[in-house]
Amino acid sequence: MVASASAEEHTQHLEIVLSRLHKFNLRLNVPKCVFAKPEVTFLSHTISSQGFTPLKEKVQAIVDFPQPRNIDELRRFLGLLNFYRPFIRHAAVLAAPLTALITGAKKKDLTPILWSSEAAQAFAECKLALANATHLSFPQENAKIRLVTDASLIAAGAVLEQQSDLGWQPLDTHDGRRQSLLQICKLQPLPERSLRHGSRATGHQKQLLQTKACNLTASFLLVCASSLALIKSVLPPITPSPTASSSAGTGILKAR
Repeated sequence: MVASASAEEHTQHLEIVLSRLHKFNLRLNVPKCVFAKPEVTFLSHTISSQGFTPLKEKVQAIVDFPQPRNIDELRRFLGLLNFYRPFIRHAAVLAAPLTALITGAKKKDLTPILWSSEAAQAFAECKLALANATHLSFPQENAKIRLVTDASLIAAGAVLEQQSDLGWQPLDTHDGRRQSLLQICKLQPLPERSLRHGSRATGHQKQLLQTKACNLTASFLLVCASSLALIKSVLPPITPSPTASSSAGTGILKAR
């Protein structure tokens, strides 16, 4: 895929790419190629100069998915939903009642599902969230970026954002799965959990963050770091805590 800032630049880029292909005796399948288009479909996504979104046809197919009758069908639905997970706000929390239904199930499990009102509502809300999917932007040169994290007793999440004329826009999201009660009991208070998830999301987005000077804040904790290695060095492994806070912890990682 070749993306350019202007028509003139796009022509130059195409000449470079095509000359390289010719040099190494490589051929393109012309019927499968599109040129000079403001919007293209690629790997089940719609990509334009404004960013990328889920492909409408794929989204509609998921929205029209009938209520699963058994565990295997529910797994298929969750698999389709997870493909577009970065575009869904609070994906882990929304899908938690559905995920609970398949916990511990065997492969190709045809056990019938006894739908509760909570699970049925989660099924509908997941579809609605996908239909209103978040638009993800492309990184802009010299734009300020930040990594915002949050954690609760059932999930943790992070979103990488950049500042533009329209405000803070999402570049990518990263959320954690619903935690079991046993795992929750072993966690430190939630501010530290939010910071820990910020570390995981930092690793997920290290290409954009590792070369920038960063300020990391989580609740009342402030850490200054100049590299990804230093950020990770101030995040010790989680150890059992006698008590756990019931309020959510938040953190922000900013890069300039």
